[in-house]
Amino acid sequence: MNTTQHCPGHEPFKSIQPIEVTCKKCGTVNEVFSDEVEKTHTCRSCKEILDVKNTAG
Repeated sequence: MNTTQHCPGHEPFKSIQPIEVTCKKCGTVNEVFSDEVEKTHTCRSCKEILDVKNTAG
């Protein structure tokens, strides 16, 4: 494989960005990736459900 080739499906993942979401209950900053905004996420410290959609804008 040379530099002009890449794995199939690579293009959709090139623009994934981390989003920092602060838990409203305990204040812990959690990292969620932009391709997972639609999923339900919980705080890694207190397990509260995070409001990712409103944070991502």
